[in-house]
Amino acid sequence: MTTKSSTSLSAHYVRSVCIALLITFAYCTAVSAGGWNTYKGAWFTIDYPDRYIVRESLLSNTRSNAYDSVFFRSELGGIEFYVFSPQWGGRPRDVEIQPANEYLISHRVKSTPQSSTHWYTIGDKKRNYVRSYVDRTNSIDHSRVVIGVKYADYSTYFLSRDKYLRFKKSLRQFSD
Repeated sequence: MTTKSSTSLSAHYVRSVCIALLITFAYCTAVSAGGWNTYKGAWFTIDYPDRYIVRESLLSNTRSNAYDSVFFRSELGGIEFYVFSPQWGGRPRDVEIQPANEYLISHRVKSTPQSSTHWYTIGDKKRNYVRSYVDRTNSIDHSRVVIGVKYADYSTYFLSRDKYLRFKKSLRQFSD
């Protein structure tokens, strides 16, 4: 036989759990349904998640007051997206390996007579982050695109993977 106090305590507990679940669901829905913005570089546009911090990096050599590379960092700083998309070739100096602080984890290449694709993964010697990039060059139109992601740990990457894939797919290049 249950007493009135244990019944009201159980009802209070169930109500508290339900409220906590509703708040968690509402928060997760709001986070996953976040909006996106479009960044316009010198020769490209790319979509990035709302509330990511934009850090313009390499100025364009062919268009004044515009950038060829940009970093997009999450508010908490656990993940950062990167794009380099100049009009003609170029060198992504801002993501080159820093031998004093970093090491090459892996590098893979796929080449054809017209193009090459390099996949790089770079690690921080203090194990604070990992960076991964896809670097595509085309010898016919002299183009180069580098897209990448920097993350504190694999679980952070995994949680942001869908955003990163959407970011990569949204790149639109243009010329004069």
